[in-house]
Amino acid sequence: MKNNQQLYNNTLALAGIFQAVALVKQTAFTGQCEQQFLKASIHTLYVTEPQDVASVYGGTEQLRLGLEKLIELLTTPKNHPEADLARYALGLIYLERKLIRNQRLMSLLTERIAKAKQQLAFFETTHPNALANLADIYLNTLSTFKWRIQILGKPELLTQTAILDKIRALLLAGIRSTVLWRQTGGSRWQLLLKRKKLIGMAQRILDESKAQVV
Repeated sequence: MKNNQQLYNNTLALAGIFQAVALVKQTAFTGQCEQQFLKASIHTLYVTEPQDVASVYGGTEQLRLGLEKLIELLTTPKNHPEADLARYALGLIYLERKLIRNQRLMSLLTERIAKAKQQLAFFETTHPNALANLADIYLNTLSTFKWRIQILGKPELLTQTAILDKIRALLLAGIRSTVLWRQTGGSRWQLLLKRKKLIGMAQRILDESKAQVV
């Protein structure tokens, strides 16, 4: 039962990573992304004392996009039309490891997020000002590493400040899910050795969340 609960929590966090990068891609190519899932992903940055993993995202139904992408990419990892999402996700996993080892940046990130949380008294989580603040946090922490995630998209969109703010805020949210994934036992080896279990659990969570909505 304990192992099953760990797999459940780990799958949710992994879906959180894939949801964040899926929203990054939507934004980079269209300038827009699904608002419901944007709110859920950004919300995770402000949840510091959750009751459980599902509550970080506001419920499993708020992870539908991430669960669907997770299932798709783990089922057909080669030549998948959205294989770039896996590249983004692996990039976040790499950056999270570098961040965790840098105590100065971790302290700065924690401090800045706490201050950003105070902004919520004046702005919604997805307000342009709130996203701009999160983007600035990303720039002053994760973007200071030499290696950075290269985002593909329409050039005319990737030069717009509001678009870049949203993308960086989502990447920061992706880092939040990556930390959670590590805390629930996630590793790169797990993605190779437990793929079928992850797909099965993701499908189960997805089916249950759809049933709740109905």
